[in-house]
Amino acid sequence: MHSQSARPFLAPLNSNFPYSSLGPVSPLLPSPASPGFKTGFIANVLKERRADYINRETIRIKIASWNMNGSLPSKPLDYWLASPDNLDLVVVGLQEVDLGTDAYIRLDDTRESLWNESIINALGENFEKICSQQLIGMLIIAYARNNLAPHIRNMSTTYAGCGLLGTLGNKGAVKVQFSIHDTNFCFVNSHLAAQPNQVERRNSDYSEISRKLNLSQLTDYDHLFWFGDLNYRVDLPNKDVREFILRNEHLLCLPFDQLNVQRKEGKAFHGCTEHQIKFKPTFKFDMDTHEYDTSEKDRVPSWTDRILWRSNGVTCLEYKSHPEFTQSDHKPVSATFDATVDLVVKEKEEHVRIDAIRQLDKWENENRPALEISQTSFQFGSVEFLEPKKMILVLSNHGSLPVEFEFLSNDQRGSYSNPWLSVQPHFGGIYPRGKLKLNITIMVDQTSVAKLNRGEEKLEDILVLHIKDGKDSFISVAGEFQPTCFGMSLIRLSCGSAREEPAKSSQWSIPREIWRMTDYLLKHGLGTEDLFLHKGLPEISAYLHRCLDNGEDFNHETITTCLKARGGFPENVQLGNHSMAAMLLLFLELLPEPVIPFNQYEVALKAAESSYRASQVRKGAQI
Repeated sequence: MHSQSARPFLAPLNSNFPYSSLGPVSPLLPSPASPGFKTGFIANVLKERRADYINRETIRIKIASWNMNGSLPSKPLDYWLASPDNLDLVVVGLQEVDLGTDAYIRLDDTRESLWNESIINALGENFEKICSQQLIGMLIIAYARNNLAPHIRNMSTTYAGCGLLGTLGNKGAVKVQFSIHDTNFCFVNSHLAAQPNQVERRNSDYSEISRKLNLSQLTDYDHLFWFGDLNYRVDLPNKDVREFILRNEHLLCLPFDQLNVQRKEGKAFHGCTEHQIKFKPTFKFDMDTHEYDTSEKDRVPSWTDRILWRSNGVTCLEYKSHPEFTQSDHKPVSATFDATVDLVVKEKEEHVRIDAIRQLDKWENENRPALEISQTSFQFGSVEFLEPKKMILVLSNHGSLPVEFEFLSNDQRGSYSNPWLSVQPHFGGIYPRGKLKLNITIMVDQTSVAKLNRGEEKLEDILVLHIKDGKDSFISVAGEFQPTCFGMSLIRLSCGSAREEPAKSSQWSIPREIWRMTDYLLKHGLGTEDLFLHKGLPEISAYLHRCLDNGEDFNHETITTCLKARGGFPENVQLGNHSMAAMLLLFLELLPEPVIPFNQYEVALKAAESSYRASQVRKGAQI
């Protein structure tokens, strides 16, 4: 077992325990000699010797994806979902099934029902629907052959929005997951940000979906399939791409495909595989034709519709588009896979379990925990609002037994740390002669900024690191919080900025911060489309709130330089305005008291009904 000693202790297959950057972390167990510890150790051995007690089978899966541009199924889907006799599992992902504006505020399964009927007609009576999930225009439906369905369990569905304001479902993903026998499957249908120059926004959508749907850990699923309208384009002149297509030389465009470039640079779809593309670009077509876009936008033909996977037990047999369908501006795509499925043989599993117990019995009489802590004091220095700062704590196990640790909760606050402080992972274990890196992060957000601003709390904390069967260690964490206007009252800010000594009386009729933000938007943002509906760029937002807190002038050239550095200039120039608008909304959200007092709500609402009433309210305010 010494060959495994450099890795952290592994968690059971179906556990919900945290994972570190070095690998999975063990559950916190009572004692090396206890039944709890034995359970974790045995689970690790069973995982590593899984091949000794399983039988492996193969099932055939078809993944099908199509952006419908709001259209309904108008012709049989047999050619798209062909060869159902050879299939065991079919998963269909649709985008833009509903483009109606009321789709954002109502729950309606009418379109899902229509699609389900058409798909079942194509697959035949030997298939049954097992689960589905819809988010606005995104829909995923999974079907299984009747004789396979009884072996499917642990089904769950969820979704993640990353469209308007970062949450609404005009962009995002829907996910279904389940187990077949003893193998975990996950299917993700996504629709990422549009427009040719929004590569980084698409990469950001990918990262946000991965985080929200817990897709980052390679060990969570045996087979992960990710597909949909990923919206990556071809970075070549439109005329050149179309000439390549006419000469059937479209594959020469693939080195300029944005998704291929981003994957090669490690910026998106980490660890994923895509079968070789041989079909022509699937977007954008004139509706009900086979002609690429002839509108005034004259879009460059691109492979926006893709199917990728992450697994060591999958073979792609076919990857194709279906150009015969014309009722959308996209062509549907599909891929057929053979995927391995494991079946546990209980008798063989028991033999491996007995071997693991014997190994553990031999270890239990060896040394007690011997854990080295890299440092016990962390000084973070200056800390700004909404700007995380991170330091690394390294735990090294020099003993001959696994060591378990946890940060103990404080009885008064019910947590191991203050809300502005986090440790990841905050419990787990380490193999003999192994190391584990812990991320210690200070992040002052909406939940803690008010008390820090008022001086009621400081960025000071003591973490208690408990070593099972060893002694506790105390780790001090400190930082210097820089006051911010976010979360301060209007009365306080009217007497001076957040980092100034307040005057004895009000110096401004309204706080300068509100005036500066609204003045900026009046000068630069009046022509910005969908103002207050986008979240802007993080680096610009950080620059803006530092200017507000430090009393520095907004430098429009600095904002423009940030935009140029991200690429896509000048198309993205309005993102500076979106960032300022987002800052204004955040400022108002964090006010201790609202701009309009509670006792004036009804007056303000009535004033909005007529200009005369509004003028009376203004006169009252002046008096």
